[in-house]
Amino acid sequence: MSDNKTEYSYYIKVKNESARKRLGFP
Repeated sequence: MSDNKTEYSYYIKVKNESARKRLGFP
């Protein structure tokens, strides 16, 4: 279960980063 949660957190982190880059944030 913890492994799946870590994978999900990483997915959210990557998604947020790509969204920030698309918006022009550093």
